[in-house]
Amino acid sequence: MATVNCRYCKKQFDREKVAFVQIPWGKVFRYGHAECYTKAVNEGKEK
Repeated sequence: MATVNCRYCKKQFDREKVAFVQIPWGKVFRYGHAECYTKAVNEGKEK
């Protein structure tokens, strides 16, 4: 079980059960729901 927080909606989710994207943040990664990431891209918050 790999529980992480979504960078966009701040809710916890299990990376093994939910579709996600990895977002490079320096030398580490941040994670986000695939839906939240798509929404952020469409709104212009993410490249």
